[in-house]
Amino acid sequence: MRLPSSLVRLLRRLGWYHPLHDWRRDRRFRRRRAAEVAQWRRAGCPSPPPDAIKYDCIRHYARTHGTPVLVETGTWFGDAIFTLRGEFRAIHSIELAPALHAQAREALAHLPHIHLHLGDSAAELTRLAPTLAGPTLYWLDGHWCDGPSARGTKDTPIMEELSFLLDRPVGQDVVLVDDARFFTGEHGYPTVDALRRLVAAKRPAASFELQDDIIRIVPV
Repeated sequence: MRLPSSLVRLLRRLGWYHPLHDWRRDRRFRRRRAAEVAQWRRAGCPSPPPDAIKYDCIRHYARTHGTPVLVETGTWFGDAIFTLRGEFRAIHSIELAPALHAQAREALAHLPHIHLHLGDSAAELTRLAPTLAGPTLYWLDGHWCDGPSARGTKDTPIMEELSFLLDRPVGQDVVLVDDARFFTGEHGYPTVDALRRLVAAKRPAASFELQDDIIRIVPV
């Protein structure tokens, strides 16, 4: 339900608009989460899981490995970074589609620790990563899909993104790659085995696991 414009102006003057808006958005997500997770479990936990399960995965790895910074490729509607806004000291999200970037920028401008970047994630990562201090969790989810997303020179830049991260000095970063079901060797996607071989060659000490449609690589 949209609030009357006069009420919005009043709430903004009082400094209550964003806290109220965020509370309502959180409440909508919690309600959707409960229904989606319950249905997913009743169905036997098929792939892919609902977004809430993926956000729980990010939260778990951030807490377990002590990563105060999150870098996301593929902002989409900004649900992930909004939901996880309290988990990280700084959040960076890269989006190729100008309309999605602008929408997220408007919705999240009041959260100063969230930084939104417009551009191709493979290129933006090379600029952004050297500026980050401390262990970082990389949530790689930048790919073309139906809807308002943008298509780059290929459907997914995952090989460029992951190769860049693996070519850096060994650290304590975490890399989570979403939508593993798409990695079949078709439509420009590498296979999961190709990613596994890449990690084994460049980070032999890192673990490589696949669960709930998410590839988990630690440490990077």
